[in-house]
Order: sequence, then C-alpha cells, then structure tokens
Amino acid sequence: MARAGLYQSDIKKARDALLAQGRYPSVDAVRVALGNTGSKTTIHKYLKELETEEGSGDGRKAPISDALHDIVVRLAARLHEEADERTSAIESRSVERERDHAAAVGNYECGGQVISDTTIGSRAAIFRS
Repeated sequence: MARAGLYQSDIKKARDALLAQGRYPSVDAVRVALGNTGSKTTIHKYLKELETEEGSGDGRKAPISDALHDIVVRLAARLHEEADERTSAIESRSVERERDHAAAVGNYECGGQVISDTTIGSRAAIFRS
C-alpha cells in the first residue's frame, strides 16, 4: 500500500535526527532516515524550505561543529601571529642593513686605506692652511 505523502514536519524530524547524530542531512540520508520513502524531489523541496525558514541558507554546504570552527579560528590567528613575527624580523634586518650601508657610504677606500668623512675633512683643513 502506498503512503499518502510526506509532510515538511516529517522531513524536519529526519533532518534534525541526522544533525543530532553529526551527519549531513543530504536528500539521500533523509530518505533513508524516513525508511526509503518519498521522492527525492519532494525531500529536496522541503529541505530548501526549511533552510529558508530557519535562515541557515548562508552558503555553507555542510554545517561545521563549533569545535572545528574554534580550531580554524585559532589556526588563522596563529598564522597571522607567525606572519607578523616574520615580517618584524625582516623589517629589523632591513633597517640594520640600511644602517650598515649608510656607514659604508660614509667611508671611502683610497689606496687600500679606509678614509672616513671626518678624516677627509681634517686632511682638507691641513691642506688649506
């Protein structure tokens, strides 16, 4: 004997039972939970209606648990921290290299002898007198 039909409340009960078990409520999973009854089109229609009514149609394919969401958030935060640490280290090395370069530009090599700006200035003063 054929069943009279499915109601949205039947689909909701099956979907909620699957979610309670931690399973994704796909059309096939809901159909199995209903005892292999109902057309996939009808089940799909009611699942979409339930999503719309409950406002859970936020684009996610499958709901993730709060624990998994927490792990992802903490991982993202840690990745940002490590990136900031690396960026800071690179910036400090860059500043150090710029200082070294500025100091090197201040010194000139003349005949194997390093002459600094102050030495050049004092020698020029000797030659002027």
